Amino acid sequence: RSVLAARGGNHATAIRLTYAGGACGLLFIGIKAFEWSTKVAEGHTIVDNEFFSFYYMLTGVHLFHVLLGLLILGIVVRELGNPRKRRMVMVESSATYWHMVDLLWVVIFGLFYVMR
Repeated sequence: RSVLAARGGNHATAIRLTYAGGACGLLFIGIKAFEWSTKVAEGHTIVDNEFFSFYYMLTGVHLFHVLLGLLILGIVVRELGNPRKRRMVMVESSATYWHMVDLLWVVIFGLFYVMR
């Protein structure tokens, strides 16, 4: 939606929607921090067994990509707020990256939560 708003010249809406996407990323980080702290408190660490080794590594890789995505979204917000720096290729590329991270989470979710 942010990309569509930016294409239509509605940069205030694009910025607001980009912030909303970033809020979802921050929510994921909060949920993951709670989940990891619960697992560690139960004694499940990265060296506990093979499942938790893969669990922490794959969700950690995803967490890294979310953090990188948040940085990219921040750059997009900065660019959309400056009329001289508005590049649609940056907005579209960041949306593509963000959705790739979403897709990665769907795969990880299927591997660890549904098949567990």
